[in-house]
Amino acid sequence: MKSLWCMLLLGMILSACARKPEKPEETATKGTLFMLAAESHEGLMKQEAAEFARLYPDVTVDVAGVSTREAIVHFLNDSVKCICVDRPLNKEELDVATSAGVLYAENVIAQDALAVLVHSRNPKEVISYDEVRDVVAGTKSVWKNIAGPAWTGTIEFVLTGKNSGAYELLQRHFFHLSNEPAVNVLVTTQQDALAYVSTHPQAFGIVSVAALRNNSLPVKVLAVESTDMTGERYVKPNQKNIHRSLYPLSYSLYLYTSSTGVQAGFSTFVRTLYGQKIMENAGLVPAVIPNRIIQITTE
Repeated sequence: MKSLWCMLLLGMILSACARKPEKPEETATKGTLFMLAAESHEGLMKQEAAEFARLYPDVTVDVAGVSTREAIVHFLNDSVKCICVDRPLNKEELDVATSAGVLYAENVIAQDALAVLVHSRNPKEVISYDEVRDVVAGTKSVWKNIAGPAWTGTIEFVLTGKNSGAYELLQRHFFHLSNEPAVNVLVTTQQDALAYVSTHPQAFGIVSVAALRNNSLPVKVLAVESTDMTGERYVKPNQKNIHRSLYPLSYSLYLYTSSTGVQAGFSTFVRTLYGQKIMENAGLVPAVIPNRIIQITTE
């Protein structure tokens, strides 16, 4: 019996002295990352994450889509280390970050734009910048007051909620409205906005170019009055017009990261040729556009 107690005591001592397994070392290309993305760009960031993991098998990146405001709040609370959002931090959020001593890296990873949508049966093809502002502000609420081919009925302005990037971009960045946008139909996601416009002939929706990728719903993208009055008057939100700053509702897509590790590696990857190609294929304008080197031969 005495021998048994000695063995048990020895086992307890050895267990106490045994080294606890160390947490696996995390590097830029090894470890796990959970990130949040604005719902409008969730699919895009999932593609980026999948390609990053393909190139670096020791990495696991999970992406969840939330509203822009939610992503930023979680980031400032230090509950996530990486977010992709469709607007920069506003003054209130910057003040919180400064007060809390939050250190972060901010990188522009692409240029996107807000597209103006109507139902496919709507005869309108173009709209002025001022008319977009008037619909958003609520000073024009019937289709007969929008220039162009006649269309009757009340305008049903469809937009994601006030926590979304699109809402804040329209209110504060593009139109500097003192009041809230005059939204008639609030939806949760930009895909919901697309679905609503496709089934309501009087609808007027605004979504990102990223949300339009692979869209097969019966909606029409209107050309908006260009910022350059010396050229084509109305332009659509394609890559050429966004890159040349001709389309007036263009904006930057941001990636925010804190500390080092996988999030730093992922941020670097998104800005490489591999990551930027994904942006380009989605219809966005890459922030880092590869140079083309042309060999000129003289004889």
